Amino acid sequence: MVMRRVTRFHDESQRVLASFRRTRRQAVGRGIMVGAVAGGLLAGATLIAIGVRWIAGGHGPPYPWLWLIFAFMIPLIVGVLLGGSAGTRVGVIADDLGVNATPAALGSFGWLSIIEIQAERRRSRTVVVLCLDDGKSVRLPAPYDGTGLAHDPSFERKYFTLLNLWETHRNWKSRT
Repeated sequence: MVMRRVTRFHDESQRVLASFRRTRRQAVGRGIMVGAVAGGLLAGATLIAIGVRWIAGGHGPPYPWLWLIFAFMIPLIVGVLLGGSAGTRVGVIADDLGVNATPAALGSFGWLSIIEIQAERRRSRTVVVLCLDDGKSVRLPAPYDGTGLAHDPSFERKYFTLLNLWETHRNWKSRT
């Protein structure tokens, strides 16, 4: 978590107040999960291809179990490496104007359009959810807390920092 008051752009109206990213453990855990799923799919496809070849009467590749191990392990290793390096780039930046999810395609939400900030339980994780004035609920990519590698020991501090920033910047007039 980064708490600072520096300008993100040349415009003085947008100061970064807090920045939250996945922790390194969370990024590696995510990489393991994505790599295991990709490896499982690739190993399944390899197993089907070897089985079809044997059923058709041809000979399979030499050392078919070695092919299955490689088909599973290579995507797993790539997933861990990519998750560990690129996984920490996903997060949230809170500035004077609102909450901006990074990468930018995930959205930007002004303080005045946020009705409530909640911590909700989704599957095995506790995530931060923004309730917007148009009735939508948006889950932020970070911070979150879960079990195992998804655990973030400072989740509560990050959540209450976001909550405090929202209460500071929100419009306290009634929305009638």
